[in-house]
Amino acid sequence: MYPVSASEGHSYFTFSHGYLQPNLNMPPVSYSQDIQVKNSDNFFLHSSFYTYEYSTLSNHAQLSIIPDIDRYLIFLQILPKDNPGILPWIVLILVFTIISIIAFRILNQQTFKRKKYLEAKIKKRTREIVRKQKEIESEKERSDALLRNILPAKIASELKLNGKVKVQYYDLASVLFIDFKDFSRFSQFLNPMVLINELNKNFCEFDDITEKHRLEKIKTIGDAYMCAGGIPEPNLTNPFDAILAAFEILNYLNKAEDDQWLCNVRIGIHTGEILAGVIGKNKFAYDIWGEAVNTASRMESSGEAGKINISGETQALVADFFDFEYRGKLEAKHRNEFDMYFVNRIKKPYSKDENGTIPNELFWKKVNCHINKVAI
Repeated sequence: MYPVSASEGHSYFTFSHGYLQPNLNMPPVSYSQDIQVKNSDNFFLHSSFYTYEYSTLSNHAQLSIIPDIDRYLIFLQILPKDNPGILPWIVLILVFTIISIIAFRILNQQTFKRKKYLEAKIKKRTREIVRKQKEIESEKERSDALLRNILPAKIASELKLNGKVKVQYYDLASVLFIDFKDFSRFSQFLNPMVLINELNKNFCEFDDITEKHRLEKIKTIGDAYMCAGGIPEPNLTNPFDAILAAFEILNYLNKAEDDQWLCNVRIGIHTGEILAGVIGKNKFAYDIWGEAVNTASRMESSGEAGKINISGETQALVADFFDFEYRGKLEAKHRNEFDMYFVNRIKKPYSKDENGTIPNELFWKKVNCHINKVAI
């Protein structure tokens, strides 16, 4: 219930104990009254302009409700006719009408405010949910990127889907080993951080070159770098990819020779059968196994700095496109001797540069024709 106060003058009703009581002793004269209405929090209520008129045989009453800045101005004018005793009842009816209007307006305002509050709360909660979802997606992208950096994309997808990775057999893959000459000797008198930073710089460049030539980096062991072509997606160009990547690595190191200590490498390549996959349950690493891996390592260790040493198996697959230098045979455990060749350059008709390290368009046309014949 809301308190009602009147301005100076006579009142045609009284408000006591929660009930409106007519004042039967009021004289039958014209009257105007200012009523101020507040809610329980002392908050002034506002409304539109209202005018009410009531007429009987004896009286005529006119009620006006005007919203002010901080109150309602209620003007009541009663014009008595013949029966002044009816006036208090007219006032009572008018006051109940006023209270009903005000109560309805208060309810609407409270409902509107509650609606706005809930809408704002829902919007705020929705923004929080969207923000959390974006954070989760961002974290997922970072974890996926980290996993792809550790494992090939195909292997990473298989690991996420199944929780494990099957070891795959590849009948044609080219394994490439790179090892820096005199690394151990340099480590004896160079600052270790200087040496490692230089090694990291070179390995980062090797990463870019091998990725460009579709080779999969397997791992680094000390100052040795190991990668392979034809995995995890099989292809028939991997012997060419490995040799071209080796040429580009040598070109890079020749340009960097004046700026760093580590500039001489031995490179060995062998093509054959391997197994590739992920084993174990902790610290996943994509690795390769097989006699081809051991042979590629022997090609590297039996080579010379600044040279690309390949096995007879690899040479047989690319013989029509490169110039070679036969080096003789290499003894091997558990099998026959290996033929070894230095790859000197790309044959002149297929070379884009004078040094024979960059292939031209004709090179790839001929390679594709060669591969198609082999596939058939």
